Amino acid sequence: MKPELQVTLLDSNGKKVRFQRQAVMELALTNVTPTQARVEQFAGQHFDQVISRAFASLVDFVTLTRPLPSANGQWLAMKGPGADDELRDLPEGIELSERHLLNVPFETAERQLLIPDPKRS
Repeated sequence: MKPELQVTLLDSNGKKVRFQRQAVMELALTNVTPTQARVEQFAGQHFDQVISRAFASLVDFVTLTRPLPSANGQWLAMKGPGADDELRDLPEGIELSERHLLNVPFETAERQLLIPDPKRS
């Protein structure tokens, strides 16, 4: 849908990355790069968006990826019903910017997209 958008898919699980590579190949996606690595290996790189789905707690996600968003970049985290507990533990200087309730097809559990952001003065 957006061929100009460059996407890096990051997972340390080789089986998941092999699936992603197969999907990228079969769909002939030229702008998606599946990468088998740990998030710490991306130090020094910056991204417009850093997205998490089932990666870690919100606190761990923000803490581990804190250097990755570009100057105007943002975090996007898909979370379940326990998100409010995780929001209370966000690191100092980070606050919830946006919350969007999600309707995931074939899923009855509550899902939401959280967008934490550095506090702006």
